[in-house]
Amino acid sequence: MTIPPAGYLVDGLLGAACILAVADSGSNASPYVFGDTFMRNFYVTFDYSSQRVSFGVSANAPAGVSITTELGLWQIVAIVAGCIIGLALLVIIVCCIYKKRQQRKH
Repeated sequence: MTIPPAGYLVDGLLGAACILAVADSGSNASPYVFGDTFMRNFYVTFDYSSQRVSFGVSANAPAGVSITTELGLWQIVAIVAGCIIGLALLVIIVCCIYKKRQQRKH
């Protein structure tokens, strides 16, 4: 999802203010709470029976608000790099455990 800076502006008594309305919920079950300055840019559908939340761009959203369903190149590179790093860490951990067990046998 892409929201331009204008999508976070809220008109108040003292003029417009930029508010990022995403907060930590304090729960592991649902880690984030999206506030109305985020959600007003989208139509939000809560499907409790399927345990899904769907988004669509609101007709009143500022220009530039979009929903992207494809991964960009940098996202693919980040996923691949994360997998390689995770695999390397796993190999290192397994090797360390193997060496400790070999040392205990001698």
